[in-house]
Amino acid sequence: MDLLAEAGYGHLTMEQVAARAKVSKDSLYRRFPDKLALVTDALAHRARAVPDAPDTGSLPGDMRAFLHALLRSRNAAERALAGVSSEIATNPELRAAWHRGLGGMLTGRVRQIVTRAAARGDLAADSDIDLLSQLPLSLLQNWRLEHAEQPGDEVADRIVRQFYTPAAPSRQRPGEGGA
Repeated sequence: MDLLAEAGYGHLTMEQVAARAKVSKDSLYRRFPDKLALVTDALAHRARAVPDAPDTGSLPGDMRAFLHALLRSRNAAERALAGVSSEIATNPELRAAWHRGLGGMLTGRVRQIVTRAAARGDLAADSDIDLLSQLPLSLLQNWRLEHAEQPGDEVADRIVRQFYTPAAPSRQRPGEGGA
């Protein structure tokens, strides 16, 4: 993952990987027929470290616990994303590998949280599960780009408060509405 982040997918070579791993290029090619297979395996390996979807009994609790755990485990995932992000949009095979590996696992965990919340009635019946499943990951990634720093728990808490915490019932002021 470190070499992928340093070189980027486009400049990563099997020679560099072999040298970093202190193995022969032939040994590397026996295990991985090409760079895509190597990176696909690395992404799949990293996906196993994605935190489980917690079940605290509430959408805000589940999302907060997941995002905090994700931020604590984010270094390797961040390096992987940095190494492949520029290529994902233009390389269909790499995009598929990303979705089968780390990207799919991350979105899948958030989707599990959101789907469970919808089944409990924590979300409106017409909630866009797909959009709500992508939103926190996109916001965390955008935070890195906009602020040139890793988001912390306080950013995760803001995301949960803004998008995953049900609004308190509004109270009518004296003299408003009513019969």
